[in-house]
Amino acid sequence: DGFARDFHEQLCDVFAKQQLVPTYGLERVEKLVEHIGPTGQLLCLRARDADGRCIATGVYPAFGDFAFFWGNASERSYQHLRPNEAINWYAMRHWKARGIRHFDWGGGGDYKAKYGGRYFEVPLVFGARYPVLSQAVRVAESAYYGGREAQASVRRLWARRRPSSSPSAEDE
Repeated sequence: DGFARDFHEQLCDVFAKQQLVPTYGLERVEKLVEHIGPTGQLLCLRARDADGRCIATGVYPAFGDFAFFWGNASERSYQHLRPNEAINWYAMRHWKARGIRHFDWGGGGDYKAKYGGRYFEVPLVFGARYPVLSQAVRVAESAYYGGREAQASVRRLWARRRPSSSPSAEDE
């Protein structure tokens, strides 16, 4: 029904706002919907405006006792309505009604505190048959993610110094 396309288009716009690009393409979203959707363990949500236009999307897989926040995005011009908040609350109620006991928000983000819960860390265990491969992976991750984080920080700093003609919506 075009959900993957709607989600990915909105996601690209959210990333573009920060002068970034998503770390995955449309095909990954399509495969997730294609393979996990039929199991009943994937909740794909849309928020629509009064005219039926899709203004926000969210993806929430579940497994065992856990539901996961995989991602959501929304149209810039509708972010003042906070459609992602409505989608997130719906997802949590949906999975709770089906016996899911835990909702994993996946990573940081100050905006997640408003949903309550408690913070916990999940250790990442990684190993390779050849130690040099482990080192190579760490260097590559540091170069990729460290560089992206540094660029985003500089952009945010620069954006704060420039006067704005209108208030910007909070990143969702």
